[in-house]
This record gives sequence, C-alpha cells and structure tokens, in this order.
Amino acid sequence: MPSRRIARALKILVIMGIATGAAMGAINKSTERKASDTSISGEQTLTKNDLETIRSSAIAYFQSTKHEFRDTFIAELKRGAIFLEETPSVGIWGVKHRAGKLALVRQPPVSKEMIYFGVYLVKKQGGWVVTGDFEEREQLDFKK
Repeated sequence: MPSRRIARALKILVIMGIATGAAMGAINKSTERKASDTSISGEQTLTKNDLETIRSSAIAYFQSTKHEFRDTFIAELKRGAIFLEETPSVGIWGVKHRAGKLALVRQPPVSKEMIYFGVYLVKKQGGWVVTGDFEEREQLDFKK
C-alpha cells in the first residue's frame, strides 16, 4: 500500500506544480498588461520605478546593519519579482501601511510563531529612504 500513497502524493504534487505554473504565468501576463502604477490604501500611488527604488534602499539599509538575517533579507530582495497587483511587493516583501507609516514588510511562512520583519519608508526628493526597521511576533493557535 505505501506505493499507492507515494503515487498519489506524486500525482498531487504534479497537479499543484501545473496549477502554480499556470497561476504564475497569469500573474506575469496581467502585470505586463496592467498600468505601471498601483494604489496603497488610496493614499500613495506606487510605480514599478518606486518599487525598484524601495528595493535598492532596503538592500542598502540591510547592508549597513549587522542584523542577524541581513544576508537572507538581501538575497530575498535581490531575487524578488516586483508585483503591482493588489498589494505591491518585491517577492515576499509587501508594501503596507503600519503604524501610520509606509513600510516594506516581510511575509513570514505560516508557523506557530510568525515573525514579521520590515523597514519604514519615506519619499524624499523623488526617491525612497529607509528610516528604520521593526520586528513583530505573532503567536498562532492551530487547535481552533
């Protein structure tokens, strides 16, 4: 019976891979067709150039710190694709309002304790500047 389970698991993984590939193709195509700006809660409009500048500022910020996860964050930001749909993001780093400020926030994987890291952003002289960072923890109860 274990071989049936393995065969079924492989079939599910193949189907998931095909669905993910199709979804990513649809996302990439819709991003290309969509206008190059998007709104964050109706307050701030961001363009692809804004997200590129935000990415560069965040990378420079982490390069200048001794943060425990700095190398991981820099690698994620360098390889992250820019998305303008719904929540503008650079890979797994989404642009959101936090504490009345614009922030680039890392979406952690779902686990019992989720740790959010991020940087605060301010637009100055046509560019984006990181003004500081934050860390926030969230405990999840999977029993409910």
